[in-house]
Amino acid sequence: MYAALYVSRAVRPMTEADLADILFTARRQNAERGITGRLVYAARGREPGTFAQWIEGDDWRVRELLYGGILRDGRHALVGLPFEGPTTRRVFPSWTMGFEQLPHPEAVSEEIERLLALAHGIRPVRKGRSGSPRVRIDAR
Repeated sequence: MYAALYVSRAVRPMTEADLADILFTARRQNAERGITGRLVYAARGREPGTFAQWIEGDDWRVRELLYGGILRDGRHALVGLPFEGPTTRRVFPSWTMGFEQLPHPEAVSEEIERLLALAHGIRPVRKGRSGSPRVRIDAR
């Protein structure tokens, strides 16, 4: 099992139709390739938004999608890759591509932290009394 997490800035604001098209294509192609994952997007007003996407599957399939498609996609600029590597299990085993439109771009950073924690076997449990997240190590 192999996974990658990329973050990018959209080159222009994405409409609901743009996002629906991205999801339709991703879900169809991912089902054919055995790839699962999650996409989040957030924008403020009419500004271009931010994407973060976790993809997982066979090593060569993930790399093919990442380097042959996503990183060459003209809708993305300033692409970053906070995680790429082998994993012990899928984080999203039943999602050909989950999606959430977040309320503001800062929420994308929180999602990235959550996905990186999951990738490293740390699972957020709940917020403590102070309001900060409590985590536990997942020993599976």
